[in-house]
Amino acid sequence: MTRSCQTRLATLALLLAFAATLDLLYSASAARANEAAPATAASGAAGAAAKGRIGFVGNNIFGRADGEFRVWRIVEHSIDLANPSASRVMIEVDVASLDTQNESRDEHLRTVDFFDVEKFPVATVRGHSARLLAPAKTGHSRYAVKFDVLLHGVQKTVDGELEVVDTNPVVVEGDFLLRRTDFGIGSAPSRWNPASIDDDVPVRFRIVFE
Repeated sequence: MTRSCQTRLATLALLLAFAATLDLLYSASAARANEAAPATAASGAAGAAAKGRIGFVGNNIFGRADGEFRVWRIVEHSIDLANPSASRVMIEVDVASLDTQNESRDEHLRTVDFFDVEKFPVATVRGHSARLLAPAKTGHSRYAVKFDVLLHGVQKTVDGELEVVDTNPVVVEGDFLLRRTDFGIGSAPSRWNPASIDDDVPVRFRIVFE
């Protein structure tokens, strides 16, 4: 082998070693960045990271699927327990963060057949017009609330209820019912298709306001 050929091979080996070093450094840096990123961070987040849970239930003749949205945020809130009718809350939900503990089902729910998350990535819920009801069986204060829901490009106002389960900080738990076809999500239930999902989808939540 000539000296010139040996020199070229040595140079190539150095370049390959340098490239491998850069790749290792980049991988380590990316891993550190992923570890440092908060679990609730989401692109386009416009508010405080939220504590609590937003869940939903889908039913058909074969059973039920319990799911939740893992990423959501409180965009704004004004809670006045002395004047609940003046209280306002707005929440944004990253629809793609849905989780029913079944990966293939979750991927299907994200498609155009259901939520179409590429076109409608965010849902918003605004709670307002709270009205005091009789206390809950637990003794907690209970309220009827209006919820303006913007989902899948459609906005509807639905009725729901909540309880104030703590006041320092304020923690509320409640629920409302969505009729999914009102929002153009999925096909209408059919008795000829026993696998079709019930139209009514209960939504339950627990929210901590800090």
